[in-house]
Amino acid sequence: MADVEGVRGGGASASTAVQLQEAPPRAPYVAVRAASLYVLVYGQTGALDDVQITVRVEARNGNTHSAAYFSRLECRLAFAGATLAVLRAYPFRVPAKGVLPLAYVARAEGAPLGDAGSVAMEAALRDGVVPFRVEGEARMRWKVAGIVGVD
Repeated sequence: MADVEGVRGGGASASTAVQLQEAPPRAPYVAVRAASLYVLVYGQTGALDDVQITVRVEARNGNTHSAAYFSRLECRLAFAGATLAVLRAYPFRVPAKGVLPLAYVARAEGAPLGDAGSVAMEAALRDGVVPFRVEGEARMRWKVAGIVGVD
């Protein structure tokens, strides 16, 4: 889980910051490493007319002797509880002690926010920071130990 905050700048520029809360993992894992907000158009009708965010995700395998296999990776980009985009990946392999970067461009047009989302967006724009959230899950498998025959 990661919170992605878009910081509204002057003119057409904008930047984002990613806040991560993670403990040192003992198993292979996937984490959001960076995000950038490129487009944010909010209409007064209560919808995000256009939003474009790049998200850099990283799959990491700290095992020293076995590869990790990831499948069914699905991350959801959301604002105020409204899912804006779903990011997916085909099954992939990360070698022992390896890292695999995954880059996404998430774009949503005409995403309805509802009453609570509209209030949250207006407050975020007023404060100059628009918080987006990335949550997801994946299936992972890796070899924990081998079997050795003894005579």
